[in-house]
Amino acid sequence: MNAKADNTMYIEIEAKGNNNAAASNITDAEILVKSIYYPDGVAVEKTKILEFVKPLLGFNDLKKYCILNINKEKNLPFFILQSIENDKLCFIVADPNYFFQDYAAGITDEDKELIELKDKADAIIFVIVTVLKDLYSSTVNLKAPLIINVKNRKAIQTVLNDDLYPVKQKLPIAPSSGATKALATPSSAQAS
Repeated sequence: MNAKADNTMYIEIEAKGNNNAAASNITDAEILVKSIYYPDGVAVEKTKILEFVKPLLGFNDLKKYCILNINKEKNLPFFILQSIENDKLCFIVADPNYFFQDYAAGITDEDKELIELKDKADAIIFVIVTVLKDLYSSTVNLKAPLIINVKNRKAIQTVLNDDLYPVKQKLPIAPSSGATKALATPSSAQAS
């Protein structure tokens, strides 16, 4: 499956100077999404909202999310998976193949049916990142990837049935990677 996020999947945040104007500039085709990373909110096209038909583990009541970029200018492999229904709930997610080139998440026929996936090329994969205070010890959950059908924006979090991948895999990041500064705090997320 293609794990590369393209700009049709995530929301590119436009630099507007004063984001307080964002609410007044919302069109009928958009909604205002607030986040700890973007407290004034960002305009999100309704067509870019994901629906988790199989909810994130532990969050059964929250099914609508969008993907926001953390810092487009630095071309980082991290994104924000932001709940549309709870502005305080977001996850840092990453393309697993950026860090682990041999990562391959199998998807069951049942899961394919749930997200109406007919062609594997229409799927992208993200994994949830656990950002720790010591950023070099941060981990990703390779055992329970997020699979998104880019055609219809239906998504699932699936749990892989084999022991090939761990729940807490240390991220291979170096101090000079630039990733550590971008993940340090919500205030480090920059509109670009």
